[in-house]
Amino acid sequence: MGLRTVPLNTLRTDAASDTHSDPIGIVLREYPRRVIAGMICFFAFFGIALGLGAWLPNILVERGFTIAKSLNSIFWITLAFPCASAFMMYSLERFGRKPTAIVAFILTGVAGLAWAGASSEAMVLGIGFVMIFFTQLAGNSAQIFISEVFPTNARASGFGLCQAAGRVGAFVAIPSFLWIQQGLGLTAVFVVIAVIVATAAIAVTQIGPEAKGLALDEIAPPTA
Repeated sequence: MGLRTVPLNTLRTDAASDTHSDPIGIVLREYPRRVIAGMICFFAFFGIALGLGAWLPNILVERGFTIAKSLNSIFWITLAFPCASAFMMYSLERFGRKPTAIVAFILTGVAGLAWAGASSEAMVLGIGFVMIFFTQLAGNSAQIFISEVFPTNARASGFGLCQAAGRVGAFVAIPSFLWIQQGLGLTAVFVVIAVIVATAAIAVTQIGPEAKGLALDEIAPPTA
């Protein structure tokens, strides 16, 4: 696969095998910035992915699509999911975790603002596909990146805290998108999405060093 041999002197087993360490205490004490930044990323990703997904049929109907056409259109738009994953396999190794996530979050916001002004069926389908593509690319890249920036003996706790924030984001976003749409209109929904993903793009820069090609213990040495 072309992977470099990991220097054995970068690997540590003493602290990593310490079953008495407090993993949540470790990540909150040693890596608070990474935890908070990861929470922001997952809050944005799950909030948009699940919140937008829940109301996508409603959004298309408001754009003049019939129920049948709305469901058919969603099928074509959601083909972006596997396409994003396939591209991500290349992008993460070619450009890195951090650049991929940052650019994808930014392009999600750009696509969202463009989608708010889509005036034809072709634009709705095309821009919708692009927005879902970059949403998935950003979120999945961030998930891989965040899973690599905590020490081995606390990785599950650090990643789990960030994921928990993502679930809270989905819980908040699903009703919030509806309230914003009903109160301020559909365009306001996409403006809010653009602000959220811009914040997430900034947060990615604070998660940690680029992880591509590094041993996990180089990124975050195990801590007792």
